[in-house]
Amino acid sequence: MNPFDLIRLQITLEYDLDKAGRLVPFPGSTEQGLYIVYRYPGGYIPYFNQCLPEALCERLRNLGGEQAFEAPQAVVWLMQRYLPCHFEGRFVSVYLPRLPEPGEFRQVVKQDEQFVVLDGDKPVCRAWSERSNALCAEVAVEAQADHRRKGYARQAVTAWAYDVISSGRVALYSYKAENHPSQALAHSLGAVWYAE
Repeated sequence: MNPFDLIRLQITLEYDLDKAGRLVPFPGSTEQGLYIVYRYPGGYIPYFNQCLPEALCERLRNLGGEQAFEAPQAVVWLMQRYLPCHFEGRFVSVYLPRLPEPGEFRQVVKQDEQFVVLDGDKPVCRAWSERSNALCAEVAVEAQADHRRKGYARQAVTAWAYDVISSGRVALYSYKAENHPSQALAHSLGAVWYAE
């Protein structure tokens, strides 16, 4: 898949888009981004919330997407002249391109819609679809602190990816850029970067 298509898939997990291509948060969603910029091999793709005045959108377009990465506080300063906001941070977006082998997640059991590693009968790690639709899903994973660095998160996410990819959907994974354990996990899974 190309990065542009993957970005579009990811956005549709978090927002609806109006006829102008502006972000419309789903009812009850915690995703309330005002200005989202993706950096990918072909450049930058900005998304503006439907609530932003056109004058602000035009100023942000003139500022350019690079500023969101190189000088995010300049973007915040400009936006705060119109409405309260804050910088959420930089996230890395990757996808899992291959269907895993069932032998890669032998310790995982499925409980409801979660992929769980048990220590005895106690869940110590789990992965699940944070968001999903008919085309793709995005994983969330957590492991108890005393059970990290044992390969459990890798197995749980691998089982999740097997389920998603087997259903014909794209398996997406995003993490904060400074989250080095998530970065290492993505690398161990053979994830492919497409944007940040």
